[in-house]
Amino acid sequence: MRGCKPLTLFRRLSSRQYCHDLGAFQVRNHRQGVQNRIQVHARRFNCKANIREGKTGHEYRKVGICCSLLVSGGVGSYFASYGNEDATQLESGGHISEDDLDLDMPKYTMSEVAKHSTKDDAWIVIDGKVYDITSLLEHHPGGHEILLQFVGQDVTQHFYHLKHSKYATATKDGLCIGQLDTVNADASNLQQRSHAGFISSDEKKERRKKVVIIGGGVCGLSTAYFLAKQDKNLDIKVLEAAPILGGTALKSSAIMFLGGLVETKKLDGGNLTQWLGYAAFDFYKTMQEEWGNIDFSVKGTIGIIENDEQLGVATKIFGPKGRVKGAQIVTDRKKIAEIEPCLANSEAVKALVWHKYGGTCDPYLVCNSFAQKAQELGTELCLGKEVLELSKTESGFQIKHKDIHSGAVIDETADVLVLCVGWKVRSLAKMLGHVVPVNGMHGQMFAMNSSKVNLVNNIYGLEGITYWTKNRAKHQNTRDLNEPFERLTNHLYGVQIKNGVLKFGGDRILRDLEGEVLEDGIEANLKVVRRIFPDLENEPIIGQWSGTMPFTPDQKIICGELDDNLYVLTGSGFMRGLASGILLASSILGDNQYEALLKQCDPHRFTEEQLEHSDLSEHMKPRQPKMMTA
Repeated sequence: MRGCKPLTLFRRLSSRQYCHDLGAFQVRNHRQGVQNRIQVHARRFNCKANIREGKTGHEYRKVGICCSLLVSGGVGSYFASYGNEDATQLESGGHISEDDLDLDMPKYTMSEVAKHSTKDDAWIVIDGKVYDITSLLEHHPGGHEILLQFVGQDVTQHFYHLKHSKYATATKDGLCIGQLDTVNADASNLQQRSHAGFISSDEKKERRKKVVIIGGGVCGLSTAYFLAKQDKNLDIKVLEAAPILGGTALKSSAIMFLGGLVETKKLDGGNLTQWLGYAAFDFYKTMQEEWGNIDFSVKGTIGIIENDEQLGVATKIFGPKGRVKGAQIVTDRKKIAEIEPCLANSEAVKALVWHKYGGTCDPYLVCNSFAQKAQELGTELCLGKEVLELSKTESGFQIKHKDIHSGAVIDETADVLVLCVGWKVRSLAKMLGHVVPVNGMHGQMFAMNSSKVNLVNNIYGLEGITYWTKNRAKHQNTRDLNEPFERLTNHLYGVQIKNGVLKFGGDRILRDLEGEVLEDGIEANLKVVRRIFPDLENEPIIGQWSGTMPFTPDQKIICGELDDNLYVLTGSGFMRGLASGILLASSILGDNQYEALLKQCDPHRFTEEQLEHSDLSEHMKPRQPKMMTA
């Protein structure tokens, strides 16, 4: 809606029919010329009195109703200020069909859409409709860079693959400016740049060994880059089932905090988790400085302590005699306010665990940068390739995969096979007769946007950590595995990204819920956030999403050779994924530089009993079918 005058924007809102529940806000619009209404805070206003016919169509007087659209991250809320006597409050109306389309909407060809591909003029196509997302860029919870990668294109598959929330879906209608003209489109105009399909380097070389990496997230792409960088004679191909790079990284909070290892820089041997943190931190800085912008920023991380019980647990873990070094426990109120000014007036905060070193970055930009660098070194990247079957042959591996766009099934071979698909590694490894003990952990997040809160640090809460420590919990669930998912505890983490959007999460269940968002979990997290940050008490949620994280029995990564020429990497999480790729590339190349670290994440370290009981799906009851409502 770039450049729209307030009332022109109102015309766009009121000219299409839709009804969406946006939590605190609800908008219902009726066809122009019949009934023009907008509902805000459960109040319905008649705006027909503000419309007059003109030679060029509907024009609007300068009246008290001034509508604007605030869009944040694929997520939006409609606001209206009112006060003019022409705005008449109305009674609630009936249901409006979303199938009732405006037949007089402007039509644009793909070549016309492609011209609008900058940050100041950004259009996309979804389901045959054209959307102006320029106003969306500044407040997108995932940052604006990921949107800029796809402007001027048809992004239907990408939009639905990422399972956008009801907020994002509601926002779409308000941003719609027309329809895609497929009748008058020239065939050549339909050929657009896309991240889906086959992407390869122009450089062709003779290769001596073919390496196929399954997984286009940070683990697979970093492994591809470090392999290609160290051995230019490898023929490397990355297969990713999704139409977009990033894997579960796109749902990540991208929070990193480091202990004393950052200060001492002892990289030989040592603690695996700390090494992964420092190595990633160091390379992220290199990427930001030398490769281009990945929105990497150095910032501390603070653990929120709310009571004496949490303080006792924090002291055992992070205190002078604790097992995690490099953190500082702060109880002085003045010092707390200096470290994180947003907490100066928070009565809920008793103390902090302060990790001085850490950072955050844009997960998509990181993955995209690795993909580009790997391609420059000759790596082939194939998106939209769903693996159907894997089998071992005398000379290597047979891979059968399907193109999600055309449906074509392709068979190809590999000398070396690398599995980097998060928790789904379990099912792929099973095709080859192996057990990889990793399970999917459902996690969900939400976004807020407030000028009142400016976080200096990343944050996490001690409530969940205290519960898991006291109860010696084997798995870090906040809720029971089975419906109705009874609550066990609350967990919290949060970050504020470059565009000012606040992202919070922490509710988790050790099972795959296939992208569903549990509303009561969002509500529970929101209560914790508002308790800690009272300035957010009246701020609405502008978006929510969920993802499935890989969790291993000992919560360490699984990285290395599973069988002859078969390698696996899982359980890293996004911020450790980069350094995990360094280790896996080293293992594949037979380099013993990181031998001590690779022993700690050896895929064969688990006992037979651990492997036998590692699949938690046997403890999960089937979900109850959802009741349909009228």
